[in-house]
Amino acid sequence: MTSFLRSRAVFIVSLFVFALLMIAVGEQGARGDTGPIPKNARAKGYGTGWECNRGYSLVKGACTAVTIPANAYPAGTSFGQGWQCNHGFKAAGEACVAIKILANAYLQPSGDSWH
Repeated sequence: MTSFLRSRAVFIVSLFVFALLMIAVGEQGARGDTGPIPKNARAKGYGTGWECNRGYSLVKGACTAVTIPANAYPAGTSFGQGWQCNHGFKAAGEACVAIKILANAYLQPSGDSWH
């Protein structure tokens, strides 16, 4: 590899690493996991900061209760929807609908599709 190509490759990799670091720093700040611990939150089990309790989701710096639709259960995360559909159901907007299985087909072990 020529010196020019090697320098260019190092530059591109450096930009990529820098972008990943900036994303990570931005996400931590956006999660609001620094400062005093709000209601329905707890100190992180690792590092510093806080995270919402199970069944709560971070909305505008506060932990608000997640509305769990029928055929779903609370997810173990404080981000995203805050719930996952039961086995045999799939998410459709803010609901969980039964997976329709065709004749001579079966539900995949994952429970979210058929084969």
